[in-house]
Amino acid sequence: MKAKQFILTLLALFVSITASAYTWTDANGTEWNFTTSGSNATITNRGASEGHYVPSIAGTIPAALTVPSKVYISETAYNVTSIGNQTFVGCSSLTSITLPDGVTSIGELAFYNCSNLTYINIPDGVTSIKAGTFYGCSSLTSITIPDGVTSIARSMFYQ
Repeated sequence: MKAKQFILTLLALFVSITASAYTWTDANGTEWNFTTSGSNATITNRGASEGHYVPSIAGTIPAALTVPSKVYISETAYNVTSIGNQTFVGCSSLTSITLPDGVTSIGELAFYNCSNLTYINIPDGVTSIKAGTFYGCSSLTSITIPDGVTSIARSMFYQ
């Protein structure tokens, strides 16, 4: 019985470690929140505060934001391959966003209420764009969807 409890305890510990979110600050002073899987990273929101999601980024946030192609835990680099659900929610100061070439998916409501966002560069490697990705992006004037997108939510611009 003790061996079973020990194994369950180790399993619970492993799950909590692999589900951890990390923060990395780039050279510009922008703080990025992310999770990892293998050598890849997903830029994520910081969770909920008083019922509202908190954006991925903090610190110095430029209006023209470039998402890094790599994020770091100590000296270990992780390739940014996805933008998670509600990652940039409410970042009304953003006017443009450039995603790195390694990104393959963009989560639900990723740019929700980025009301001043006029431009976003979606790289050719993106194959999936989820529902409501650009909901509330009232200033978005044009967007080019890469040819390689094989899964796109019918409701990218509204819930």
